[in-house]
Amino acid sequence: MKPKILAILPGLIPSTIIGVVTPVLNLHCAGQIEARVALETYVKRKDLRWCDLVILCRNTDPQTGRWFLELLQSKKPYIYDIDDNSDVVKVNGPVDWGLLSAAQKTADKNVIKIVYATSRVNDKLADLFKPALEDVLQKYQERIEVYFLGYNPPEFKIYPNVFYRPLTLNYEQYLRYFSSVGFDIGLAPLPDDIFHRSKTNVKVREYGACRIAGIYSNVNVYSKTVIPGKTGILVENSYQAWFRALSELIENTDLRTQIQEQAYQFAQENFSQVAFDQLWGQQIVEVLKQPRKKEENYQHVVKVLQPNNLQSSSSHTVFSKSQSNRLRYVSNWIWFYNLLRTKFPRLIAGLRTEGIDYLVRIIRFYIETFWLLVKIRLKLFLFKTKSSSS
Repeated sequence: MKPKILAILPGLIPSTIIGVVTPVLNLHCAGQIEARVALETYVKRKDLRWCDLVILCRNTDPQTGRWFLELLQSKKPYIYDIDDNSDVVKVNGPVDWGLLSAAQKTADKNVIKIVYATSRVNDKLADLFKPALEDVLQKYQERIEVYFLGYNPPEFKIYPNVFYRPLTLNYEQYLRYFSSVGFDIGLAPLPDDIFHRSKTNVKVREYGACRIAGIYSNVNVYSKTVIPGKTGILVENSYQAWFRALSELIENTDLRTQIQEQAYQFAQENFSQVAFDQLWGQQIVEVLKQPRKKEENYQHVVKVLQPNNLQSSSSHTVFSKSQSNRLRYVSNWIWFYNLLRTKFPRLIAGLRTEGIDYLVRIIRFYIETFWLLVKIRLKLFLFKTKSSSS
């Protein structure tokens, strides 16, 4: 009997597509599991009852409290895929090599393309390299082009060889574009603090797979993976270090080419999609073998999520209708508060930067998310139908 796996996701963003959707789809199509994929705001009770195991990925929205409490009370096992946790099995994220396009190098081989990509409209990480990059632009203005993807710093608009491209929220489209341009040097700034140390090394994977020589902040996220001078350059977060690394890769063609090729080989050897899928399959089997958690192991979580005076008479029963409605009311207010505190200011910042184009992109993103979810579910359904008929 194939295990029934339900993936509950906050959205179809790069981390959920790379870390969960792709391996789950591949395992489903390989006949190892039977899978369903749902967005966390639309989880149905029948899906929770149907599954043997739930996969979560960066679920933090308070509105998920309803179904998450029911998941805990059902004592069904779950796997929480997150960047950093003290009780984890550590894995290297993969590269979906099937999405890569052949790079189209510029006709002028003397022009070196430098890229920085981010999903943040107001990106503070770029402050780590911007002063050095401005001086590099003035020093090598005839030899380089700089591409900002997703972030359009106003101080760089005066340079004719600096280009901006709005963020492509569809990750498949983004990776196809990113791999096709033929970037030469990629920037990966990161502060050394507790929050940013929990990030993944996705830029190492993407730069390597696209044959881009990366310059990375010398923090644990990158220093654990990058071989200095071979698969990338590690720098301290200072003006001098960023300027020196950029200048070296611009001037030293041999070093830049060697890093590009060695980073590509490293990515092929260490970021295999097949190996990642197999590891997911092993983890699902191992978790299903584990004994169910005892009541005391999750009661403290129930108390945190469950509002006052909403304690169920039995920890083994799902909330009554009145309790569920009360929890929905409380969680909706928490969601609304977070909307005003974080999402609304982000919308205003985007409108200030890009105008109505930003709003159009957000609407298009939600339409694309819906369509991508439809395609995922259709693929799962068609394979299940094909398997049943054969």
